[in-house]
Amino acid sequence: MQHGPPNRGLTRLEVAAMVVVSGIFAFLVANALPLLNGEGSLPRRAVCSANIRDIIQGMYEYAQSDNGCFPNVPPAGGIFINGAIPCAVPSARGTYDKKTGFIPSRKNGRMAVRSLAGSPLACLWLTVTNGWVRPTAFICPADPNAISPSIEFAGRVDNSRRYYLNFGMGYDGPLRSGGGESYSFAYPWVHGGPAAWWNDGSNIPNSYQTPLVSDMAPMQDLRAAGREKRNVTEPIKNSYGQYIYNSGNHGGDGQNVGYADDHVAWTINPYVGMDHDNIFTYGKAGTHGGGTPIYPSLIAPAPELSNHHPFDIVMVPTRNVATGRW
Repeated sequence: MQHGPPNRGLTRLEVAAMVVVSGIFAFLVANALPLLNGEGSLPRRAVCSANIRDIIQGMYEYAQSDNGCFPNVPPAGGIFINGAIPCAVPSARGTYDKKTGFIPSRKNGRMAVRSLAGSPLACLWLTVTNGWVRPTAFICPADPNAISPSIEFAGRVDNSRRYYLNFGMGYDGPLRSGGGESYSFAYPWVHGGPAAWWNDGSNIPNSYQTPLVSDMAPMQDLRAAGREKRNVTEPIKNSYGQYIYNSGNHGGDGQNVGYADDHVAWTINPYVGMDHDNIFTYGKAGTHGGGTPIYPSLIAPAPELSNHHPFDIVMVPTRNVATGRW
């Protein structure tokens, strides 16, 4: 005698339904794993945004100990260092010394290089040496070039000027060009002193519109091909697409920009400064529709800016998207 329902196999319709459900499940898992592992564009943007917020908070910590002024070393007249030159004073042996962190100065006669005056990155390195920002916070996970954080050195040129070695140094010596740092900062000097925007914002109208930190600014490069080409003076309406003027981080899709009120926004073009100013260019008449890009050189002419509000801010340093070089 047989009890219960008869034992039968699955119908074709049931099998087909199981295949469809299994396929949907596999698709969901495949797309969820990168998110769980911190991969994918959105998680990388989130980490990058948190980094920028940490950097701005470190700048404010420094300002509290320096009469409201963000960290800065003296400017260098008509030039500035567009990137990281990891050299200060020579070591006793005249070569890179892991203990002191010193490597020989370059023999080009420029005190700006030997002392790190005129280096915007030397300004930001002060937040590291004071313990307010970790070196890893200066690495964007979507940066194809800077993948190794700099190590912290306490060496300085002398006791009075306190010029610290800046980004671009690793445990085994200098990192490769463009390594160790993923972000650009509002050029901090005007007329030989800190710019009006380079402070805690207490006296700045609409400080929430003042960009301070962004993903690495792209160097002007019209020779590169495809998505590595950069013409930062292009207007928003152009035939190339948004990548033509975006940062090289995040695949050229856009950049995170941090403002003086410590909020960070994802932007798909650089026209996000005051009155839609282009933060990758500068000009005496403002840069709403273009302007002058940062000269593509490690030692670059200092941009001529004004302290008049609304501010024409330009992000430095710039890095070549195609080669990763300063």
